[in-house]
Amino acid sequence: MSNKSKIQALEKKIDQLANRISLQKNKERFLAQKRKTTLGKIFIMAGARKFFNGESKPFNFVIGLGGLFYIVEMQDRKLSVLLGACHLMFEKFGNDDEMVKHVSMIGDNFYADYLSEKRLRKEDNKQKEEKLEYPLNFFLGVIVEAKNFLTSDEKITQCHEIGDRMFNDLKNKKIENYKKTNSRNSNVTIKD
Repeated sequence: MSNKSKIQALEKKIDQLANRISLQKNKERFLAQKRKTTLGKIFIMAGARKFFNGESKPFNFVIGLGGLFYIVEMQDRKLSVLLGACHLMFEKFGNDDEMVKHVSMIGDNFYADYLSEKRLRKEDNKQKEEKLEYPLNFFLGVIVEAKNFLTSDEKITQCHEIGDRMFNDLKNKKIENYKKTNSRNSNVTIKD
């Protein structure tokens, strides 16, 4: 085997490895985005919709909401526990303007600390001022408070039960809507 064919074989192997790495990164990115979407939907279901002021939000906003769980490092918790904990926090803080401001400040402070740590890890000395706007700072504060709430097995169990109940309620609503839709469609007759 000549040197030229050896080099070509090695180049082919390198290209194959590069393609595998690229595919693996794309798969990881896809799975992370899928998880963020699920977490964003869970957060909306927990009570975030109330703070949208009746506005419809784009899909990338839902993904962004899920990304807040990554900032607080809660992305790997059970969905029912997250749903229950966030629902409890929305009930606790969402009805009082002073509490909303307080929790928003918690979100702002957490985000500032997060950015500082991120800069230190990357050794990035850029002093770009980044700040979350309302309601994202409030939402981040809710997730931080939910994380702080989930300190004992008893509270985790409580949140799991609440989340399961909410999932079952949603499932039952979907079944009822499906039955209503099918019962309307079965009564329709088509005339020739």
